[in-house]
Amino acid sequence: MRARSLIAVASSLAIPALASAHPGHGLDPSGTTLLHALEPEHALPLLAVVAASALVWRLAAASRRSD
Repeated sequence: MRARSLIAVASSLAIPALASAHPGHGLDPSGTTLLHALEPEHALPLLAVVAASALVWRLAAASRRSD
């Protein structure tokens, strides 16, 4: 349950970043395709969130196994 709480808190903290939307740039100037998400300013934070979530998930699973 704690892992879900941490993921919920992390998601809540990410919401303001989503609210600061901007028009497209770089690979896809329209910003309407998934290419826009592949640019480093979007992909790197996304990868960081995915990695942190996987780490929390793995730590929670290890904690459950040791109990």
